Amino acid sequence: MAPVFSPEADVLREELAERWHGMLAPGDIAPPRLHISLERGPRKGQSPSPLPEGPWRSPGFLLWQYGKANWTPLVAFAFRR
Repeated sequence: MAPVFSPEADVLREELAERWHGMLAPGDIAPPRLHISLERGPRKGQSPSPLPEGPWRSPGFLLWQYGKANWTPLVAFAFRR
C-alpha cells in the first residue's frame, strides 16, 4: 500500500462526503488515508515488489463498497483528457 498525497483528490472526497452526509459509515467520516493498493501481499516465499518511481497517472478510479467480508465494485469513473 502506498500513500497518496493529492489536493485534488482531497477536494473530491470532501465534496462527496458533503453530498452523502448522513449515509456514511464512521470509517468514511474519519479523516481520509488515501492510498493505492497494488496487491494484497507477496506470495509465499516471495518478497514484495518494489514500488516504481512516480509520478503516476491514472485514467480514472473505481468506487468500491465494503460489505460483511468482501469488497464489491460499484462504479468506474474515467477522467476526461
